Amino acid sequence: MDFVTGLPPTTNNLNMILVVVDRFSKRAHFIATRKTLDTSHLIDLLFRYVFSYHGFPRTITSDRDIRITAGKYQEFTRRLGIKSTMSTPNHPQTDGQTERTIQTLNRMLRAYDSTDIENWHKYLPQIEFVYNSTANRTLGASPFEIDLGYAPNEPVLKTDEELNARDFSAVEMSRRLKAITLQAKERLEAAQVEMEVNNNKGRKPLILERGDDVLVHRDEYFPFTLVPSTSSKKSMTTLMKSD
Repeated sequence: MDFVTGLPPTTNNLNMILVVVDRFSKRAHFIATRKTLDTSHLIDLLFRYVFSYHGFPRTITSDRDIRITAGKYQEFTRRLGIKSTMSTPNHPQTDGQTERTIQTLNRMLRAYDSTDIENWHKYLPQIEFVYNSTANRTLGASPFEIDLGYAPNEPVLKTDEELNARDFSAVEMSRRLKAITLQAKERLEAAQVEMEVNNNKGRKPLILERGDDVLVHRDEYFPFTLVPSTSSKKSMTTLMKSD
C-alpha cells in the first residue's frame, strides 16, 4: 500500500491516489483522495474499497507514512488481526510490488489529454479495470483471472455509428472511455515490456554442458531415503549425458 502524489488537483480538489495491491494476484485498487487525508479517512477508504470486497488481509506492507505510523492506525490493524509491516528507509523494495504498480499507473495516467487533466479522477476506475484485466507477462494471466478465477466482460463501447443515439453526451462519454481504454492498454503493455527489459539487464543465458557442476535441490531428484541427513537441502552434482 502506498500513495501517488504530485498530481494536478481535480475540479473537486482530489490530488492523491491511494494504491493497494494484492501480493498474490497483483490485483490493484486505485482510489482517488486528497493529500489532507488523515488516519480516520484512510481506514474508511480501506473498509469501503478493499476490505468490503476482499475481506481482511493478514498483512499490510506500506512505507513509513505518518498516517500509517500513527498510533490509531497501528491499534486498528492490531485489533483486526492484521500485521502492519513497513519498508525500511534504505530498502523501499520491501514493498516492491506496489512500487512497480505505481510506476505503471503513472505511465497509464499519461494517456490523458492535457486539456482534460483536471478530470483524471473520472477515468481512474477505467484505468483500474484495464490494469486488472491485462495479463501479467510473468504470470501469464490477468490479476482478475488469478483473483476471481475468470476474466470479467470488457465493455463493448459502441459509437454513434453503431447505435441510434438519442443522447450525444452518452456518445461522447463512450468515445472518451474507448480512447482512454486503448491508450491505457498501450501504455500498460509498454510499461510491462520496459520492466522486463530492465529486469533482464546484465543477465546472461545459462548454457550447461556435459561435465559441468550444478547445484540442485536434492528432494526433486533423489529419494529422501538415499540422502544423508544434513542441514542443506541442496547438493552439487555433475551433468551426465543421458542415453
